[in-house]
Amino acid sequence: MSPSRRKKQSSFDKASPYNQRRAENKFFSLDTNLFAGRADSHKWGQASASVTHVAPASTSGESDKQYIKRMHQMRYYERDARNRTVKSKLWIVLASALTVILALFVANIVYKHAINGRMALDDSAINDVLFVPQSGTEGQYILLTGIYQESHEPVAYADALMLAHLNIEKKTITLIGIPSTIQVAAARDGALQLKATYAFQGDSALVSAIEDITGVEIAHYIRTDADGFQGIVNYMNGITCELLDDVYDVDINNETLKKGEQILNSEDALYAARANDFLLGEKVHQAHLGALTESFVRNGASHSGASLIFALDKMSHFIKTDLQVKDITELMTSLKDIQDFTFYKAMLPINTLRLDDGSEVISADKTRWEAMRERIGYGEQPTQDTADIISAVDSSSFDISINNGSSIEGAATKAADILKQHSYKVVDVGNAAMQVYDETLVIYKDDAHRAAAEATVAQLGIGRTVQDSVYYSFDSDVLVVIGADWEQVDMGAV
Repeated sequence: MSPSRRKKQSSFDKASPYNQRRAENKFFSLDTNLFAGRADSHKWGQASASVTHVAPASTSGESDKQYIKRMHQMRYYERDARNRTVKSKLWIVLASALTVILALFVANIVYKHAINGRMALDDSAINDVLFVPQSGTEGQYILLTGIYQESHEPVAYADALMLAHLNIEKKTITLIGIPSTIQVAAARDGALQLKATYAFQGDSALVSAIEDITGVEIAHYIRTDADGFQGIVNYMNGITCELLDDVYDVDINNETLKKGEQILNSEDALYAARANDFLLGEKVHQAHLGALTESFVRNGASHSGASLIFALDKMSHFIKTDLQVKDITELMTSLKDIQDFTFYKAMLPINTLRLDDGSEVISADKTRWEAMRERIGYGEQPTQDTADIISAVDSSSFDISINNGSSIEGAATKAADILKQHSYKVVDVGNAAMQVYDETLVIYKDDAHRAAAEATVAQLGIGRTVQDSVYYSFDSDVLVVIGADWEQVDMGAV
């Protein structure tokens, strides 16, 4: 190999295997005269140089080509080692990530399992009385129950009962308040009411009793108590509720909550949910329960994803239910557009029968309930329009007596005038034996005059129908006894 060729190659790449070998083995041995002329000429090309010695190419005897091949093989192994190191690190990172994901997955399962455990009912028979909604059915019913234990009572009673119907397709939620005093069956110590059914027979018996009364199949059941109710309200930082009337019930609290829409704290919300001393009686009580329930549902539907799971973690300390986290998540997802849903509220229609001893037996009016239930299934307003109730009978086909059972002067006369204006036959107006009635009663003797009594209530805008043929003595088809709630009529509230 000529010197000029070696000089040309040396200018390519100082780091090439060839040049490295040249440097390591002192490939060239140049005469010191190589640089002798540089000081004079300042040009490398003009320097006088001669090759005086060529070192052996390799002590191993390998050729340049073999050497270069060997060096390239070494670099390949170095690169391969580096690649293996990178891949090893990537596998470590991937394995770590998978471990974290698996740990989070397991933690999530354990977390939800803990929530389910806290919410679980202690009634093993509950699933035997609940029904899985069939596809294509018109919504599902969920029973909401609030229990309360008085300090002097050994057990807690079902204090509030709300049957919620969800029709996701039609975007309606109907809340039907069920009076807890409805009679279920005769017991050795008297009439067994719904509230006592829970106290003495448990959750599954209560669900079964309401299914028998209403004829509906209940899909799910949720129960809370006073502490749980207040805990939920505290978690919500208060609850919005419109009170239809001033709340003042000395049996519960000596304070007064003014009517109107307001945000209630946990103590006031519980007071509003339990108070039942109103001029319009149970209707106002159930209306307040419906308003509170609507606020609970809207708040629950506002959560999703991690927020919902966190909320359920909190709620699991306050409620008992057959529902699990998965079920509630699916339910709340179906309600994600809650602002587009219409809420309807009503009370289960009831009949009141007064016994010889003066006590009352309250039962569900199944005829009116069936008509209401049909409207609920269609996603309509559950209560029948007042005009329809009035037009269902001929106002001149029955006669009416009116007695004033309140201390409101002229109440019976005013009621007679209202009915006469609409062609009702009022045959007698007077005073009851005692002016002690809290609510207006429209009394009929037999089923033949039930529709007439309902039309009278609808026309007056106030009152409750009662079937009685013994306790009250009257010759007309219908008897109206004006109660203290007539004040609402005088004030124009009804």
